[in-house]
Amino acid sequence: MTNRGERFTMLLGGELKGAITARGYTAAAVADALGHSKAAFSNWLNGVRQLPTHVYKNACEFIGIEPQDLVERAYRRLLDEQGPYTGPVVKTSVPEFILAARDADDEAESEAQAREP
Repeated sequence: MTNRGERFTMLLGGELKGAITARGYTAAAVADALGHSKAAFSNWLNGVRQLPTHVYKNACEFIGIEPQDLVERAYRRLLDEQGPYTGPVVKTSVPEFILAARDADDEAESEAQAREP
């Protein structure tokens, strides 16, 4: 069984593949137009390899479809298959130097606003 992220990637590739066909293109023609090998493009569309974001965006623009429309469809399919995500919330921490820089920027902005007439 694939994890949710892998399954979503497969569904997104499938949605793109369907959109390519529905718009009257072939995967080979889109691959050629975008400068990718037919084999690599096929692997991305079929979920064999993870679909790079820039390739996805370029293919959507080439065939004239909004990227977010396919993402929405793929996510709805994921929810239909697996239901809502119920796993643990993954927490990330912001490095201290980023927090310090943000605080310094906020302070400088406040001081500049206080000096304005």
